[in-house]
Amino acid sequence: LQQGNIVAIPRSSNSARMAENLDVFDFTLAEEEMNRIAALKRNDGRIANPAGRAPAWD
Repeated sequence: LQQGNIVAIPRSSNSARMAENLDVFDFTLAEEEMNRIAALKRNDGRIANPAGRAPAWD
């Protein structure tokens, strides 16, 4: 997400998990991987939209 200029907001009250959440710079995705993720984009901004579970306003 960081490479795609998208911010992830992790949430935890466990101090060990908070430290783990900050350790996100130990790898990078290849261009092909980033392209595959970008191909998942939809016009409505959703990647997953299970039938029957989307709110009525969608």
